[in-house]
Amino acid sequence: MATRSPCCFPTVSWQKDGSALRSDGHLLIRAEGERHTLLLREARTADAGNYTATATNELGQASCAATLAVRPGGSTSPYGSPITSDEEYLSPPEEFPEPGETWPRSPTMKPSPSQNRRSSDTGSKAPPTFKVSLMDQSVREGQDVTMSIRVQGEPKPVVSWLRNRQPVRPDQRRFAEEAEGGLCRLRILAAERGDAGFYTCKAVNEYGARQCEARLEVRGE
Repeated sequence: MATRSPCCFPTVSWQKDGSALRSDGHLLIRAEGERHTLLLREARTADAGNYTATATNELGQASCAATLAVRPGGSTSPYGSPITSDEEYLSPPEEFPEPGETWPRSPTMKPSPSQNRRSSDTGSKAPPTFKVSLMDQSVREGQDVTMSIRVQGEPKPVVSWLRNRQPVRPDQRRFAEEAEGGLCRLRILAAERGDAGFYTCKAVNEYGARQCEARLEVRGE
């Protein structure tokens, strides 16, 4: 298991065709913990181009790039229009929380929804679906906790974790993991009373958003 200190957290910047990007009414840049996302609302032909995300920290710099092609004219989808607002993209229902993820020590990047958009040009489109959902747990203080889900969707959903409406911030005890087949886990080492609460796992792609919730109880010795 690898851990990382806050000094190593990268800052992330976005560029299109070499020009810096910032959030506006059409483009949304969000950072949830170490999950960095670029979302275009109702893509236009002018949005086509080369997109680059650059992560920088004290250890160095790393970049990843993708080319976005936008076909003129609308296309129909059995799942309706892509998500077009940050509220629809990020907010949970009123009665529950919202979410984080996995990181190696040096800056690396995972594909964002806009990068995954290319896969929808030739493949199927499907909103996220939970094949395995969260379950309530009751543990003793000091016991390790693993919360697991399995999610499917096309493009691959972005998964994030929240506790009591707040994103789960990675630290030496709490971190997220992703594996093949849509398996995602939130690990809590040596659970403390303060870790108790309602946890939400949220999965999002351009064609929908789904979430599941569970309660974690941490009992005293």
